[in-house]
Amino acid sequence: MLTFVNSRQKFGYITKELYRYYFFWKKQILSFIQIERSFIKQKRQKMENLAQFYPRQNGKLQRKGSFFISDEVGKKVEIFIQCRQLKNVDILSKSDPYVIMKVKKNRSIFKKQDGEKDDKNLWIELGRTNVIQDNLNPNFIESFIVNYKFEEYQPVKFEVWDYDSPSRSNFLGQVECSLGEIVKQPNQILVLNLADDQGKIQYDGQKNPKNGKIMIRYEEVFESNDIVMFQLSTQKVHVSRFILNLFLRIYRKSENGQPILIYQSSNSGKSMKNKTIKLEGQKLCNSDYNVPVVFEVWNKGVFGSEEFIGYFEASVNELRDKMERIKEEGLIPVQFKLKQDNRKNSIHTDNSQIGTVTFHKTEVITLPSFLDYLRGGTQINLVIGIDFTGSNKDPSEKNSLHHIEPSSNNMLNSLSINSMNQYQRAIYAVGKILMEYDQDKLIPTYGFGAEVDGEVRHAFPLNRSESNPELFGIQSVLDQYKQFLSNHPRFSGPTYFAPLIEKCMAQAQQSLAEKKEDYFVLLILTDGIIHDMEQTKRLIVDCARLPISIIIVGVGGANFKDMNELDGDEGLQDSRGKLAQRDLVQFVEFKKFEGNDILLQKEVLQELPDQIVEYYLLSKRLPEGFEYQPHINYIEFTRIIQEEKSNKMKQSNSPFQMFIHAIIIVAIFIIITNLIF
Repeated sequence: MLTFVNSRQKFGYITKELYRYYFFWKKQILSFIQIERSFIKQKRQKMENLAQFYPRQNGKLQRKGSFFISDEVGKKVEIFIQCRQLKNVDILSKSDPYVIMKVKKNRSIFKKQDGEKDDKNLWIELGRTNVIQDNLNPNFIESFIVNYKFEEYQPVKFEVWDYDSPSRSNFLGQVECSLGEIVKQPNQILVLNLADDQGKIQYDGQKNPKNGKIMIRYEEVFESNDIVMFQLSTQKVHVSRFILNLFLRIYRKSENGQPILIYQSSNSGKSMKNKTIKLEGQKLCNSDYNVPVVFEVWNKGVFGSEEFIGYFEASVNELRDKMERIKEEGLIPVQFKLKQDNRKNSIHTDNSQIGTVTFHKTEVITLPSFLDYLRGGTQINLVIGIDFTGSNKDPSEKNSLHHIEPSSNNMLNSLSINSMNQYQRAIYAVGKILMEYDQDKLIPTYGFGAEVDGEVRHAFPLNRSESNPELFGIQSVLDQYKQFLSNHPRFSGPTYFAPLIEKCMAQAQQSLAEKKEDYFVLLILTDGIIHDMEQTKRLIVDCARLPISIIIVGVGGANFKDMNELDGDEGLQDSRGKLAQRDLVQFVEFKKFEGNDILLQKEVLQELPDQIVEYYLLSKRLPEGFEYQPHINYIEFTRIIQEEKSNKMKQSNSPFQMFIHAIIIVAIFIIITNLIF
């Protein structure tokens, strides 16, 4: 009887694991794109960057045009991650690792939160790498860029996880160190043993770390706004395999000559024909176009194995020079023969007839940055809309989102900021940054959802002046806000955004008619669900053709599903089926950043420089010093930055490989069942 029970338990465990593995592959086959979009969305929501490090998400254009330009002495460094001998936590395959980098809160900036007993809540996620499938020795493509300050101690943490689904990951290991410890390494690489979830390093019988090792490499960053484009094809790739499934890897060489993986293409079948690759110049070669870049051609085996075919090296300038000579002298296309080296997973054993790679195009395109437009005279105009609907509750009640403590003096100092309500803090945190780029400091400020002069209004001037709704500076906005509440207004509803957006559109259209270089940022502060969703969508789609961005800050604990829909990364579509030409909405939930105003600023404003640049490029307006070239699709190259974010996903297998895996799983299931019973 005992044997039977143990067999039943064993069978139940194995069945559970097989079912998990089966559904994992089923999801990949049926809904791979949706799963990965969810993963990217989850990643984006957790990207709470610490402003004192002034990092950038790798592959994002706003680097030069960031609102958070450090005034402190420091230098930007790029951190690359590799892992070796990771723990395998999957039953029928290998772990699918990714790495999260975290930085520590500065106690002088962040107050201790209620219930915060240890250091666990002091770590803030800076970013995460791509996921690499079935690999215990991964080289991650995604990197981290941070501002290193010699005079400061900057602790960092790296956590390694195994990806199962958007809602589930398994812990593999972690390590803590400092940026100073990383950059002081003479060979620019720091190797550390990974600890378990208790922070202890465990060893096996051979004194190897059970959780594996992490290799942290760094390079100083030399920024540019260049995009490098290659168009290439493979020819006569000879492989002694029945099935060919080629893909390309690109490595840049570090300062000490070591290769760093920075790009991997999708699988291309038997050959790559006219494949277009677009990479940032900084990512490709740290903006040094004389440094050789390593191109490798690989084959993806039927069962997921990776087989090396051949490689060659060439710098961007070498490729450009050869392309120029072809144009001038009518030479044959730029070709490189694939070479071999002594790798264990090589298909070939010599250099004869491996194949060639032909380059049809090599271009370096310099894109204008946000700062280029600022230097060209672009002005940021802030417009504010404040929600006074009934769901906020009466300001006299302590649980009202508009409640102001009697002791609050409304003057901008560290003491008064801590006593502000959520609306005040959001206005202050976001507004003070935008004011630096607003020359006249005049802010049209509106309320919506309250009774004014006996009727509910959905876009009324806070100062009650229809002809002049502008207030001078953030302090005036806070003063007028407090004065409006002191008159005990009656909050009502419903919540409409459309009238407020129409006000902003009218101002933008007038500015265009007067040929001004103004860009409008509409900051909407609201506590809940909007009731004119379809009309709001229509107006946002129309706003895409105007110099407007919309920032929505959700205060309180309501359901903000509609706001996330407006901020959809896949593009907004209205009821007419019309798509917005560009992304212009950013939604942030305030409670996630309560007490962390610097993080709030970072999250709210991080997309704005890109949105401004994209608007002007759509309008075919380049800043002074840039000559418009009709053959260059500037929007296409600008959107490379957004595409880079979508590439941070698991490397997919071909449907044929998935089919083979499914057959293997079914066979194993049948064999184990027969053995047990």
